[in-house]
Amino acid sequence: MLLTPAPPRRTTRNEARNEARNEARNEARISIILKTAMAIIVALTSTTALAAKVKNSKGAAVKGTYTDTRDRFSIDPAPGWLLAPFPGDTKGMNFKKIVSGVPASLHVTVEKTTPGKTMGATLDDAEAVFRAEIGFNSGTEVPAQIGKFAGLRRTMSVFASGDRNTVRGIELYVVHAYGYSHTLHFETLESKRGTFTRDLDRMLASFVPLVGADLASPLTGTWLNTGGGPDLTLEDDGRFQMGPLNGGWQTDGGQLTLAIAAGSERYRYVQNGNTLTLTSTNLGGDLVFRRSSTSKAT
Repeated sequence: MLLTPAPPRRTTRNEARNEARNEARNEARISIILKTAMAIIVALTSTTALAAKVKNSKGAAVKGTYTDTRDRFSIDPAPGWLLAPFPGDTKGMNFKKIVSGVPASLHVTVEKTTPGKTMGATLDDAEAVFRAEIGFNSGTEVPAQIGKFAGLRRTMSVFASGDRNTVRGIELYVVHAYGYSHTLHFETLESKRGTFTRDLDRMLASFVPLVGADLASPLTGTWLNTGGGPDLTLEDDGRFQMGPLNGGWQTDGGQLTLAIAAGSERYRYVQNGNTLTLTSTNLGGDLVFRRSSTSKAT
């Protein structure tokens, strides 16, 4: 007896709908799987790129003396210190070092100053930004030697990210030279300050202000008044003394400005070897000075 195949069963409308739904679900699952795989690939790629970026952003090592690209200063970074410039910073350079996970930085800022402005006033300007931080605590202010120049050092501290248990120790050093202020901002965790003492001492001792020296250096020293009037002393840190008068001085290569608390006076000047001649409409005649035999240009 031959078996007769049963006629194909017709798919009901509900069954067709269910099949369509199942196919849609499967396609959705496949889509999700593909998207997840792509996301993982993208994430791995991004992580690799980020790691490479971090690795390459550690800073450039400095060998020997570092001279500012604009010839404003030079400094000898201690071993292990790296160049770490701040984006958009046009006033100087930042250096950093990490020891056992603890970072330290030394940032140099150079700005033209006004005749008669004191180093204390420059420190006030630099300190202002820290006064607004949480946990600000002022420290001490003492004289400091920065290279061959006499400067000032002021200390302070603030909370790191507002955490009173983590304190940032901040030291501001300032020196005035040749009409410019040089502010050196050192910072690390207050509890780890001793780790960087030797490095900081070395770098401060090596610091050399450069900007303005070409114009001001030939004038620095003591000048004897050939007319019998008061002698003139021009210090390389921007201070002057002329008899009972004292204040600040600057030069632009053609004019010499002497500033005291009551005001300032500008003189045309000509330097010819060891002779300095000052001219002004407010003078009855020229002031002629001869460099002291014990004084040399810096």
